[in-house]
Amino acid sequence: MKHLYLFFTFLFCLSANAQNEDLLGEWYLYSINHNSNTIANIYSYVTLNLTEDTNNSNFNFSAMSSCNPIFSGEYEVTSSDITIFSADVGLADCFPSEEYEGEFEGYYLGILLNGESYPNELSWSITGSGNDAVLILTKANGDYLTFSRQQMPTDLFGNWFLHSLEVNSTSVEIPESATPTLNFDNIQGPTTNGFEFEGELACNSFSGEFSHSPNSTFDILYYTETLGICSSPEENNFESSYALVLPSYDIGGNFETVNYEITGTGNNQTLIINNITNNSVAVYGRQTLSSTENEIVNSIRLKENPVNENLSFYNLNNESELFFTMYSIQGKTITSQNLLDAEINVNHLPSGIYFITISDKLHNSKTLKFIKL
Repeated sequence: MKHLYLFFTFLFCLSANAQNEDLLGEWYLYSINHNSNTIANIYSYVTLNLTEDTNNSNFNFSAMSSCNPIFSGEYEVTSSDITIFSADVGLADCFPSEEYEGEFEGYYLGILLNGESYPNELSWSITGSGNDAVLILTKANGDYLTFSRQQMPTDLFGNWFLHSLEVNSTSVEIPESATPTLNFDNIQGPTTNGFEFEGELACNSFSGEFSHSPNSTFDILYYTETLGICSSPEENNFESSYALVLPSYDIGGNFETVNYEITGTGNNQTLIINNITNNSVAVYGRQTLSSTENEIVNSIRLKENPVNENLSFYNLNNESELFFTMYSIQGKTITSQNLLDAEINVNHLPSGIYFITISDKLHNSKTLKFIKL
């Protein structure tokens, strides 16, 4: 019986050590949730580094906040909690011209170090693995910090031009008079401590603030739109359809997390925003569409949908140099290559819903949704 007890104790220790190993290493702060409000981290250097000291009964950690470094920290960990016993915080004043740095640091250290009141007990949880791992540290009052193994992306920032829009599996025509844009800015917004974004529709404009979330998602924190009346039914239809993609609301009227995927580099980048709830896809590029070439790409249609083995297309111009990228329903890239034939074999794909974006060398693109049986 004693041997059996020791055996199970050994297995428990192995399991606990494996869980603790997942914690170790460097984490990048994405956001702070304080009093149920999300505060975006606009400082790319705010980190938390958890290490193990084999010569000490406690673990060690260091961190970087918006103003000061944190070093010589000690903590203890169980399978669900982290208890921080001590830490040294730098004494530098935040820049007078950057008052927000001090405010942000107060929120960050208020959760991580309990305002330097020790011991500070936090619950922890990790979802995902490897570079997709997400760490959440939660205080007893419900405030929490969200970290990721990956640094916050920078390729979302800048100006994007809408190339195609699909709502409920139906392509929505972009009015010829309109050049819809979406610009993500890497500066702090004034309302809810997020990054700013703005854009142009057919006859209205919009703006708001957002926060990066791990694994190619972002959260809209604030959104507003002008209320001008469009002069044509085509423009009105476009604007009402576009509203189903960005922003996105859940049943309770709250903003939903937005899934996106970026492929390519420089002016060849393509941004795909995929709203699973509204069954909508918006495709953007770094350059405006070429009208003549875009007519060729925009005329491409699927011959059959759903499909079992092959995707076949109508109006595929073999004289044009075309490319395609295939995505899962979550917006993850499956394959990206030249479109050489009028058919693409999809027999290897599991049953489900997928998207395929076809583009030419001038970055005109068309996104189609298909169901694999």
